[in-house]
Amino acid sequence: MIKKYLKLLYRLRNTIISTSFCFGRKKHKYYIIRFEDRMHCGWTVWERVVLFNSIYAIDHGYIPVVDMQSKKNIYLENDEVGIVNAWDKYYLQPVEGVSLTQALQSGDYILGNESQEWFDYIRIRKRKLKSNEYLRRQYQLYIKYNDKTERRLSTFYNNMLKKANRNMNVRLLGVCLRGTDYRQFGHAINPIISEIKPDIDRALQDHKFDGIFVATEDESIMKDITEQFPSEMILSYKAGELSNTNGYIGDIIRVTKSADEAAIDYLMVLYSLNRCFGLIGGVCGATIVAQYKRDCQYDYLKIYDFNMYY
Repeated sequence: MIKKYLKLLYRLRNTIISTSFCFGRKKHKYYIIRFEDRMHCGWTVWERVVLFNSIYAIDHGYIPVVDMQSKKNIYLENDEVGIVNAWDKYYLQPVEGVSLTQALQSGDYILGNESQEWFDYIRIRKRKLKSNEYLRRQYQLYIKYNDKTERRLSTFYNNMLKKANRNMNVRLLGVCLRGTDYRQFGHAINPIISEIKPDIDRALQDHKFDGIFVATEDESIMKDITEQFPSEMILSYKAGELSNTNGYIGDIIRVTKSADEAAIDYLMVLYSLNRCFGLIGGVCGATIVAQYKRDCQYDYLKIYDFNMYY
């Protein structure tokens, strides 16, 4: 692990030197958050990009502003690139009342480093960034849905419960497992359902959960879950849509979905996991963020980290 961090810091040496944070440069007011998004990422990557960059910006006396407009991402249509800020479509800016347009027109800004190396660095630069309780407090400050998104997600969630004949006070256990492109691009190995079923069964009994909310894009994983649990115990939102992938999942999803549908579908899954009272699953963006996305801890939490990769 130490070697990994040393290697990362070495790679960052020239990158950091080349930024406008160099000694002697003029201090600017705004810090524009950007990300190169080489893997055409979803919201849990973008939320972490915004969160950790916002913490960095505030630590250094800047006002953070999110730019998901200047370059293509999976939540923009082709004709929206350079015109529409995807972040503003669904979230509030980290500092309310501040817009990307306002920051850019001021001329008093610095363009944040957009590289993956910088993203890696700002997550390890100080010890407390590894504390979920610290991140929970920071998340509540900087990552907030706008009113329209909150209304849409609440409506979708309530409709899901109504369709399943469940009331608003239902205690669900979130089960989150990744497959498809996770198996192709060297991500953390996720457990199979037979490995975690005993823990799910114990959690359902010990914590009096009323059912499980399944979060997975993988058809085979969803099939395994439906074979292991009664249908009346399972709730989901568009789970198991993909049987296989031959590229990044973001690109595959956008073949059949608009930018807005892709955006709101994933936000609905994250919103539902946040409404659960427990969470069990493998290491992935959704389970990493879920651990501090809620304003309080889960009643039950178990994330399988095998420290192995596909």
